[in-house]
Amino acid sequence: MKKKYTLWAGALVASLLMSTTAFAAGPSVIIQRDNDSNHARLYLTGVSDDTTSVEISLKSKQNLENAHFLGAEDLAYSHHIEKDGVLTIYADSLSVLESQNDQIYLGNLTLPDGVSFTGV
Repeated sequence: MKKKYTLWAGALVASLLMSTTAFAAGPSVIIQRDNDSNHARLYLTGVSDDTTSVEISLKSKQNLENAHFLGAEDLAYSHHIEKDGVLTIYADSLSVLESQNDQIYLGNLTLPDGVSFTGV
């Protein structure tokens, strides 16, 4: 059984090419996590059709020191940094990030037990 979490991305920073209308549409992050696993898939929705890179900061009250992000195969660059309960993910593509069903798959997260996010 899978859970889907949608976090509104008020603090989401997308590429410089992103238009201001995309922010008005409400970008959001979807974390699809299996109940029996520490693995989750990370998706992005509500961004413009010309997005080539994103920066997402996920806030948690729990320690994220052992959290990891592995970017999707088609990304040219992906990286994550954990500091003070915030996991910041960077993802860049050589071309426009492709979406399926209005969702852009960014990669997989491995999270410590019991981690939940309080904001984006």
